[in-house]
Amino acid sequence: MPRRKVASFEKRVNKLGTAQGKIDLLWKGTLLIEHKSLGRDLGKALQQALDYFPGLTPEELPRYVLVRDFEHFELHDLEPDQPDQVGQAVHKFTLPELADNIQRFAFVAGYRTQHSKDLTSSTSRLWSPSASCMTPSSATTTPAKSLRCFWCHIPNRDCA
Repeated sequence: MPRRKVASFEKRVNKLGTAQGKIDLLWKGTLLIEHKSLGRDLGKALQQALDYFPGLTPEELPRYVLVRDFEHFELHDLEPDQPDQVGQAVHKFTLPELADNIQRFAFVAGYRTQHSKDLTSSTSRLWSPSASCMTPSSATTTPAKSLRCFWCHIPNRDCA
């Protein structure tokens, strides 16, 4: 799929009042990214990103907002999946920690997180949109018992 069908770069948008701005990257309905120079205040970057929301259509409003300064990342999930979580989930990490946090970007590939509770523990697991069975590698975010296979969704099956 061509990148222009997925995301818009430097999208012009009206803010409240007569002000206008440019969103660094907008993936409609999914992700808004605001980049800043190294050392800039990411709190202000987040506010700038949120200030764009009144100029977006309901279909364009993203679930995730990523602000970064090329060293620090803040990924804001505005619709967290966990039932006990109110508001938004914020994940902060640095560039050297990116590999340890890459699962937070699983939504880019179409994955979603499913949470379930059993009598012994709470588990969290990534689910694939694919129906084919493949080695799940590190897809499980925490040890899971009595869950469906990551790849084929068959209960208690591990398609390794």
